[in-house]
Amino acid sequence: MTLSLRNRRRGAAEIVILALASALAACGPSAEAKDRVAVANAIDELRALPAEDAAGRATLARNLRGLDVHDKDAIAARDACAHAYETLAEATRLTDVAKAGLDPKASADAKATLEALKRAEELRAESESSMDACANASA
Repeated sequence: MTLSLRNRRRGAAEIVILALASALAACGPSAEAKDRVAVANAIDELRALPAEDAAGRATLARNLRGLDVHDKDAIAARDACAHAYETLAEATRLTDVAKAGLDPKASADAKATLEALKRAEELRAESESSMDACANASA
């Protein structure tokens, strides 16, 4: 009789252990946590690029904007940082256009060069204020 009771207890203990192991195996990072990690990694990639790499920043900013996330904090960080870096990339591109137009060997239109420089400065200012939103959203 005691053997049967002992077997039942061991069997019950094994069932509890298996149930706990299954529950723990099902646990892992939540979808929201995965969203936040994906966005944080994409932002880190952007921040690691040299400032002069406007094309690389534009590509990574588009990739960031394209992340399919559902967590509201991840969405806020994604959108704020994508906007900040897209704007910065465009400002850098326009600055390069303006610099090329200032080259004495270039036959660039002075008015177009001045407009490119003016727009680059506007975008740079917009990017700076957007960077604050990016930093706050991704903190």
